Amino acid sequence: MHSNPLYRPFRFTTMAFLFLFMAVFLYASALLGLFGDKQGWDPRLISWLQFILYMGIPCAIVLMIFGQSPESVGQYRTKQPYTHYVWTLVLALSSLSIVAFLTQAVETFSSGSTYGLWADELNQARMDTLDKLLDFHGKKALIIALLTMALTPALLEEFVFRGIILQSLRNTGLSMGLSIFIQALLFAVIHLSPYELPGIFLSGIVMGYLALETGSLLLPTLYHFLFNGFTLWAQFELTHPEDLERELAQPLIALIASLALTFALFKLTRFSSSHE
Repeated sequence: MHSNPLYRPFRFTTMAFLFLFMAVFLYASALLGLFGDKQGWDPRLISWLQFILYMGIPCAIVLMIFGQSPESVGQYRTKQPYTHYVWTLVLALSSLSIVAFLTQAVETFSSGSTYGLWADELNQARMDTLDKLLDFHGKKALIIALLTMALTPALLEEFVFRGIILQSLRNTGLSMGLSIFIQALLFAVIHLSPYELPGIFLSGIVMGYLALETGSLLLPTLYHFLFNGFTLWAQFELTHPEDLERELAQPLIALIASLALTFALFKLTRFSSSHE
């Protein structure tokens, strides 16, 4: 399947370089966060700069080392039928319900267990940070939040996980399925959200499969942005967004969403397979 335009000269060493640089700049981003807090910077600005620092800069260094460009890795200009954008929207909307259902299921089954107690502590720390990031008012603030908290993570995380990491795994000789599984697991773990881990993992599977089947990071990035964007919109527009999350987590709604997701994936990949 090396005719896929996503294949670049990435190998295991590429991932090693990437993880090394990300570890270094992650430490630098933590220092930046402490400095920004002390200076009274806007939390969204701090978060955006940290994202650029520990994901954007390592990606740029890896590209320079291996002589690649963002377009050569992402193939963003690969032509997609307009219906693909519609089905990507369906994927994002259906994923909201599936992730909500899986998150609620993990919370229920782990309640009172050692895992649940550990997850509660980690989740509380994460929610305290999110509360600061989601404390915004006005349309202008929403647009800024969409750019810094929805678009930037979508672009950089897709480039890292469905771009460099997934391509490196495939080029080491791993099967398509195992490569998608490993990058999705890494994607889920790095979010440090124990309750949402299964849902994030599933999203990573979907985006990885979509990237390899379409030969581009365009649709996975769009899916990622839409998912993040709908979440932010709910926080902005709804007085009690947790009520919507509970409704989306209802088993019947999650079942319908699962069928919609499966059908959308079929429609998206059928076209790609027929044009190989």
